[in-house]
Amino acid sequence: MSNHNNRPPQNQTPRVEVSSNLPEHKLNVTDEGLSVESLVTTDFPREITEEAFYNEIVVIEVADSTDENANPLPIITVGEQRQFIPRGVRIGIKRKFVEVLARCKETKYRQHRPDTNNPDYMEMIPKTALAYPFSVIEDKNPKGAAWLRAIVHEAA
Repeated sequence: MSNHNNRPPQNQTPRVEVSSNLPEHKLNVTDEGLSVESLVTTDFPREITEEAFYNEIVVIEVADSTDENANPLPIITVGEQRQFIPRGVRIGIKRKFVEVLARCKETKYRQHRPDTNNPDYMEMIPKTALAYPFSVIEDKNPKGAAWLRAIVHEAA
């Protein structure tokens, strides 16, 4: 038997669908009304401190390259912010761009024949290094050096 007036049977709770532009919130509809429950627990003091850390200015210098095909002006993007970093020039940039530079690694391979009697067998020896080698000239944060060391030593 169909229900022509779109009302639920008397023994069922009405189902209400509500869309929200707040994906981090859950809307609850009950007989008592509408309630909003946050799905995100936020530690604002920690987030504010971290945001300030990543926006501190660090003075770096990206090394010149002998490779004539090397990009002379690397462009680093974080979110929608772009930072041009000329090689061989000391420049103050936000730490968040330094992090991207420190994570930009490239791996090149060298061929090695361990057995000259078996020329068909060749090993590929990887070598990973920073894509844009750089030096930190000035970082006023006492935690900066340990932070950068940890990032640079992460596996590629």
